Amino acid sequence: MTERRQPWRSVRIRITAVATLVVAAALTLAAFGLVTAVHHQLIDKVKARDRANAMTVANKLAAGVPIPDALQSGASASGKVTVLDQRGRTLEGSPSALPPGVTPLFITKQAPGQSGGAQIQASVVGGNDTTPFDVRFQAVDTNGGTLTVLAASPLTDVEHSITTLKNTLEGGVPILVVLVALVAWFIVGRALQPVEAIRAEVEAITASTIHRRVPEPPSGDEVNRLARTMNAMLDRLETASTSQRQFVSDASHELRSPIAAIRTEIEVALRTTPEVDWPTVAGNVLAEEFRLEQLVTNLLLLAAADEQNEPHDPTDLDLRTIAREEAARTRAVPVMVVAGDDPVEIRATTAQMTTVVANLLDNAVRFAHNNVSITVARRDGTAQLIVDDDGPGIPVDDRQRVFERFTRLDGSRARTEGGSGLGLAVVKAIVERQHGHVRIEDSETGGARLVMELPMA
Repeated sequence: MTERRQPWRSVRIRITAVATLVVAAALTLAAFGLVTAVHHQLIDKVKARDRANAMTVANKLAAGVPIPDALQSGASASGKVTVLDQRGRTLEGSPSALPPGVTPLFITKQAPGQSGGAQIQASVVGGNDTTPFDVRFQAVDTNGGTLTVLAASPLTDVEHSITTLKNTLEGGVPILVVLVALVAWFIVGRALQPVEAIRAEVEAITASTIHRRVPEPPSGDEVNRLARTMNAMLDRLETASTSQRQFVSDASHELRSPIAAIRTEIEVALRTTPEVDWPTVAGNVLAEEFRLEQLVTNLLLLAAADEQNEPHDPTDLDLRTIAREEAARTRAVPVMVVAGDDPVEIRATTAQMTTVVANLLDNAVRFAHNNVSITVARRDGTAQLIVDDDGPGIPVDDRQRVFERFTRLDGSRARTEGGSGLGLAVVKAIVERQHGHVRIEDSETGGARLVMELPMA
C-alpha cells in the first residue's frame, strides 16, 4: 500500500516556512526598532534646539541685553521664544508667540539658573485641533528680577516623518517577506532536486536491476557524499547478491552430487539380482552421507559466520590441547604435533576451534605425500598455529583464491579426490570473526604451510 504524501511534511515547504517566519519576525522587530530610534532621534534634536534657543536668550538677558534684541538672537524658523516675568506675563514678546495653554504651565516661580521642559498637547492659535509641542525653559536673574525664558517648537514635522516611515515599512516589510519566501522556495527546490533524483532512482531499483546507480551531482556537498555513499552501498549489495547467487548455485550443485550418488547406489542395488552385497552398498551410502553431512555442517558454519554474531559462551582454551586431540584422530597420513611447555591460551568456543584445526589438518592430509606436522607456539603476543605438509604446495597466485567458497585447485595438487571446497573458507570465516587471520606460505618440506594467528586470551 502506497503511503499518502502529506504536503506539509515536505522538506521544501518546511524550510521555506521556517525561513519566512524567521525573516518576518526579524524584519518586524527591526522595523519597530528603527521607528523607535528615529522617533527618539528627531525628538532629541528638537529638544536640543529649543534648549539652545532658551539658553542663548537667557545668557543675553543675564548680560543686560534688552529683551527684543535677546529674543532676536534666539529666534528660530521652527520654534518660538518668549520671556515671562515672575507672574507668568509675557514681556516684550507677542502674546501669540506661544500657543494658548503653554504659558500657564510655567507660571511657577523658577530659581535663577533652573531649566527643564516637557512635551504637551496645545491648540494652535485660531484652531481647535491640538498639536504636540516640545517646550524648554531657562530661569535667569536680571536687573528686573528673575525671568523665565520659554522656547517651544511644534512636533508636527516629527510626527509626519514618523508616519511616513511607518507607512513605508508597512508596505515594504510584507514585500520583503514575500521575496524571501520565493527565494527560499526556489533555492531549496534547486538544492533538493538531486535528492529527488536519488530517491526516484532508488525507488526504481529492484533485485533484478541492482546494477543501476543513483546520479552523483557534481556539487561536492553533502548530497554528493550521500549519492557516493549510496552507490558504494549498492556496489556492496550487488557483490553480496552475486556472491549469494553463486553460493546457492554451488551449494545446490554440491548437495546434488552426494544425493544423486546415494540414489544411484540404492537404485542399482534394487535392480540387481538378490545376491546384492548390501554391506558394501551400505558402506558406500554411508560414505556419501558423511560427505553430505560435512557439506551441510560447513554451510551452516559459513551462514553463522555471515551473520556477524559473536560466538556464544567463549572460554579460555589451550590451543595445544585442541591440536593434540585432532592430531590423534586416525587419518591417511599421520600428524606430528610440535608444541612447547607453556600453554597457548585463546578465547573462543571449543566447537569453533576444533572445526578450524580439523579443517586445516584435513586439507593438509588430502594433499600430503607422507608427512603432516602441526606447530603451536606464542609469537609476538599472538597464538600461532602452523600446519605443514609435504605435498605439491599452493601456487602464489592461488593462495588467496583457495579461501573462497567452493574453490578447488586443479588435479595436479590432489592426492585423492578433493573435498567440497569449503574447508578453508570456513577456517577463514571463523578466524576473522575471532579477530585473527590466516595465510599460506611455502613449507620447508616443499609443500604448503598454513599459518593461523589469533589474539592471546
